[in-house]
Amino acid sequence: MSIVPGTGDRPNITFPTVSLNNGGDYNGSTGIYTCRIPGFYWFSASLAKSSGVNMEEVACSIKHNGNDTTWLYADPKGDGTEGYVATTSLALQLKASDRVNIAECLQPHQLWNDVTSHFSGFLVKPNV
Repeated sequence: MSIVPGTGDRPNITFPTVSLNNGGDYNGSTGIYTCRIPGFYWFSASLAKSSGVNMEEVACSIKHNGNDTTWLYADPKGDGTEGYVATTSLALQLKASDRVNIAECLQPHQLWNDVTSHFSGFLVKPNV
């Protein structure tokens, strides 16, 4: 995972490994998924906090065209040094050129930069 300038006060999140990108709609350098085929989509994301660092919470937003749709949030009890994961899923109706990405993260440098964090989306049903 890496950090790139975003549209808000906090940066966009990108992921180091893109396993499957049929159609090339996800841009690995910006972290933005841009819709080509209008329809009903399903997105999910998990962000893992690095263990051994003191970070009280994980909080990031999944954005649709720059607007918050849902948050990945975890705030465990304890001293904040344990590892933990924030996860969420959501369905979106997208039009051509709509954008979806993860941004607005608090303390993004404290998240795992490996396969324990992911962002995925797929077309469930195209508009006809």
